[in-house]
Amino acid sequence: MRDLETVLGKITLLQERISSLKAGLRTWEDHLVRVQGLREEFQRELLEMEQDLEDIGTSMEDKTVEEAPSRTLQEQLLECQVSQKLTSLFLAPVWAFKDLFPPP
Repeated sequence: MRDLETVLGKITLLQERISSLKAGLRTWEDHLVRVQGLREEFQRELLEMEQDLEDIGTSMEDKTVEEAPSRTLQEQLLECQVSQKLTSLFLAPVWAFKDLFPPP
């Protein structure tokens, strides 16, 4: 009789442990689903930013000095250099982050 109680006690402990493990796995599954959603959102936003930067670059290529006669060529060049530097500074961490999550 005592052996039966011991076995039943161990079975109860195992059932509780299994239940706890299942709950932990559900938590991790929820976490991974959320991370996947964030990754997909990041990829979409990154593509949008790349397209925006491409559009800006195309727009800048289309501009000529004659379109802004009040500014000197040197002022325009300086503005482009500053914009390029700011863009590079902004995108450096984005590119680094992107490498952490390559597309599937």
